[in-house]
Amino acid sequence: MCLRKRIVVAALCVILTVAAALQACPVSALNFVTSGDYKFVINDDNSLYIYSYSGSDASISLPLTVKNRVVKGIYANAFRNSKIKSVTIPDSYSYIGDFAFYKSVNLTAVALPSNLESLGESAFGSCSSLREIDLSAALGISALPQGVFSKNTSLVSVAIPDHITSVGDSAFSGCTALSDIGWGSALTAVGSRAFEGCTSLEEVVFPNGLKSVGDYAFSNDTALWNVVIPPSVTALGEGCFMNDTDLEELFLSYTVASIGADCFAPMSYTGDITVTCYENTNAARYCYNNQVKNLTLLSHKTGDANLSGEVDVMDVTAIQKDNVGKVPITDERARLLADVNGDGNVTVRDATLIQMYVAKIITSFESLK
Repeated sequence: MCLRKRIVVAALCVILTVAAALQACPVSALNFVTSGDYKFVINDDNSLYIYSYSGSDASISLPLTVKNRVVKGIYANAFRNSKIKSVTIPDSYSYIGDFAFYKSVNLTAVALPSNLESLGESAFGSCSSLREIDLSAALGISALPQGVFSKNTSLVSVAIPDHITSVGDSAFSGCTALSDIGWGSALTAVGSRAFEGCTSLEEVVFPNGLKSVGDYAFSNDTALWNVVIPPSVTALGEGCFMNDTDLEELFLSYTVASIGADCFAPMSYTGDITVTCYENTNAARYCYNNQVKNLTLLSHKTGDANLSGEVDVMDVTAIQKDNVGKVPITDERARLLADVNGDGNVTVRDATLIQMYVAKIITSFESLK
């Protein structure tokens, strides 16, 4: 290679390396300030980000200001492998970088600050003593990033607040003690391997509004026995419930348009799981094409809110009682059939439409969806 080409290649490598470094942090150059046990990166606006901590305190409260500069956040890897047991992050912090607390194996609890706008990948991953996570205040975070709480083997429960719309890939994978998940009402997507290997998880009742569950999202969850999939779900990823050997029954709504390969294998091939779905649907075709051994097909009668096999005035009464809270419709199939206009809710409007159907004012509900 000629000298000119070598210079060009070397310069390109330097440019790419610098670009990658800048992409990983909120500053354009690395200038530092040291105060006590902390080292800070100076941002372009003269604010600071914690770069590293060299102290030995078990409990720390992160600083608000240092040398007349405002501290705005935590740089990538700042507390990686630290020995701290507790940390108080000021509500003014807006940034927590990638791997910020990764492998802080003594950390037992964390509360995200209210002004947080950016949360990095694996920020609290492999914190094996982490038992409590408070996400409720961080209203500026709509997505939990990749690996953010993965391999936190002491974590027993997590509440996903209503402002979170997606759970990223591997966000809680390997959380072997996780047994309880509170699902936020705004959640629309669960990423690939998001809860893979959560071997204490027994039940998953997804919120209505969830649309997709990623590849292997709940695979190898060997204690999982009950899964409720709402009608809002349209896609289940490849191997979604693979090797969930305690899962004996699964109901698939007629709304599920896409199901990945080996979604609930090998149980579906051995007959250890019964799959129930409606005839002439994508779910039914998937089951036929994938040789699901135990398959139960349901006849689809829209409007049959009381599961009597007929659509009549008793279905109107069932919906009315549900709406006033007198006798709630708890069976998922019944709620699907009662939602005749397909808006995802069972309301008085559905009861009125069924009345019109019974009176033969309308002859079908299909045109309403």
